[in-house]
Amino acid sequence: MKAFSVRLGSVNRLLTSTIGNGGNITIDSPIILRLEDSDIIANAVNGKSGNINITTQGQIRELCSRSVW
Repeated sequence: MKAFSVRLGSVNRLLTSTIGNGGNITIDSPIILRLEDSDIIANAVNGKSGNINITTQGQIRELCSRSVW
């Protein structure tokens, strides 16, 4: 995903899920705003989950938001 800004809020979830290996997430944005329990998750069943790669100048998030891989 390439954007000028990314906003996740109100229990939003950016998620990949695969059977086997994979499920990468790449975000390239100058500003990322993550509010209200938003998640970025790379998940895999029966394999190695993908990578989460974030390129940004600034990320603002509430403590209840998370990144999981």
